[in-house]
Amino acid sequence: METKDLENKIDKLIMIELVKSGATRDQVREVLGTLNNNEFAKINSIINPKQKK
Repeated sequence: METKDLENKIDKLIMIELVKSGATRDQVREVLGTLNNNEFAKINSIINPKQKK
């Protein structure tokens, strides 16, 4: 596995843990230095599904 691939996988794991702990987009961006909004939205929707009324 290449170093860049490993870094990307670690960043995704960090993002997942931050979202699980309730971090906002800005907080995740602050930790990672960058943020893919689509990835954040997908991870957030899986971890915190909206309740149907």
